[in-house]
Amino acid sequence: RVCPRARAASTHTPTSTPTQQLQTLNTIMAQPAADVPEIEDIDEDFDEELDETILERIIALQEIIPEAQREMLASYTSTGSRWLGKAFRLSSNVVWIVATSSIVLFLPPLFESEKERELMQMEAEEQRRSQSRQLLLEGPAV
Repeated sequence: RVCPRARAASTHTPTSTPTQQLQTLNTIMAQPAADVPEIEDIDEDFDEELDETILERIIALQEIIPEAQREMLASYTSTGSRWLGKAFRLSSNVVWIVATSSIVLFLPPLFESEKERELMQMEAEEQRRSQSRQLLLEGPAV
């Protein structure tokens, strides 16, 4: 459907003066928009088109797409899903191997270095205490 405003706008002559064009535009704008559908009407039309289910749309695609292309698409999809599954299994195995190896290889030396650091701190503290005791036993220097 063509809106009367659009129909009138398309009929103006290019040789008309700007004043005539302005008058034509004012006339067009003054016309009632009876033929223009309301937004509610458009929404209702749109809702009516959406009454199809997804299954109906997929079945309609079967009629549109040729059999050879559907078989090729199914083959690609199954191959892709198999490769994706294999890649997932491989990556999960790699992550497991790396995680367990790092735990076995790096945690024991980390714990030992922490123990050694604590031992060194204890020795340094003991040395400070012995020095402070020695100073107390010697007394103040005169």
